[in-house]
Amino acid sequence: MLIDRESGALTAAGHDYHLSVNRALESLSGATVAAMRGAQGRLEIWSVPGFASLWLNGRLASFRQDHPKIALDLRPSETGAELVHLQADADIRFVRDVDARAAAGNVQTLVLARPEFFPVAAPALGEQWGPRLGRLEDLLSAPLLQEEDDGDWRAWFLAQGVDAPVPAPVARLWQAHLALGAAREGQGVALTNAFLAHEDLRSGRLRRLTLGSGGQPSATIGAYVLSARSDRWESPPLTRFRRWLIEACEADLSAF
Repeated sequence: MLIDRESGALTAAGHDYHLSVNRALESLSGATVAAMRGAQGRLEIWSVPGFASLWLNGRLASFRQDHPKIALDLRPSETGAELVHLQADADIRFVRDVDARAAAGNVQTLVLARPEFFPVAAPALGEQWGPRLGRLEDLLSAPLLQEEDDGDWRAWFLAQGVDAPVPAPVARLWQAHLALGAAREGQGVALTNAFLAHEDLRSGRLRRLTLGSGGQPSATIGAYVLSARSDRWESPPLTRFRRWLIEACEADLSAF
């Protein structure tokens, strides 16, 4: 019996049946979406906004040139895609080491890069604060810019042996490209990596901060990770994109 006749509620058997049917419908829905995308040669990629806008988007022309039959849609998103429901073919996130956890059983992941993070500021602000930075701890007194929270700064200081509360930021910008924009305008010091700040560093709009000892502090605090459903991992469009993405990340890491 699936439903209790007196209460109208699902019995244990009814609950199990409901879960089984729900999983089957989700699988059917996912297969339908996958088939439609495959037939259209379409690939939908979600990505954390900073990486999407400051690095990936500027390099997709080469992928499209090499694979003209694959229509790639890039969607910047603060939240990860629901891969189980095939909301996207793949998703790219920055995962801090302290937040890393095993992927779901039906999801595969690939570490794309573990970049060094370092503080940057506009030239004028860097010159103003440079003489005050005798030690790494002195940076805690600088006007720090945050994205969503102080997690990146906290992890960065801890990675270098500084276990101290991170002060309230002069501004919370939520996204990497906004934090870098505020840093360019001299509003404060941003924590970033070369994937995000390469153009600003090359042009001189931003500079890495230097301690009084002459060193430029940096540390790895996490990785950019590509995730996709296991049953989509080896699909031809995603395989081609994954291989291209790995090569592009490795090439830029060696060039930075």
